[in-house]
Amino acid sequence: MTFAGMAARNRPIGGFTLVELLVVVVILGILTALAVPSFNQYQASQAVRSAASDLVFAMNFARSEAVKRNTDVTVSASSTWDEGWVVKAGTLTLREFASHSGVEIDSDATSITYKGTGRATAEATFDITPAVEGVTVQCVRVSGSGKPNNRTGACS
Repeated sequence: MTFAGMAARNRPIGGFTLVELLVVVVILGILTALAVPSFNQYQASQAVRSAASDLVFAMNFARSEAVKRNTDVTVSASSTWDEGWVVKAGTLTLREFASHSGVEIDSDATSITYKGTGRATAEATFDITPAVEGVTVQCVRVSGSGKPNNRTGACS
């Protein structure tokens, strides 16, 4: 004679033991500890690329607006390049660009002015450096013709 309760005890019990669960938690902790520094470098690298891309876009936008309006259009730092920049045609603000956190932008110019011909009044360079070490610097260089170029490495 067997009872229903007795038959259930003979079957193996499914699930995890406490030891198995602790082993999995320890392994996940180790993997997370290894992944976090790489993820921080990835985020810093993306912030540098994004800032460089936005700066090149702002220069191209200002250049095309100068030609379209046949007037001077200026890209200038909000107060410093780290805090963002503004594209203006005279006193009219055409576009504002926000700052990028974790990125420092150093430049030899406080503003770039494009003439109605699309040419810049002066050349300029922008070194975009991350707050995290081990991430490559980006350089944005604006030539006298007004064309901005973005490349990996410092501008010097």
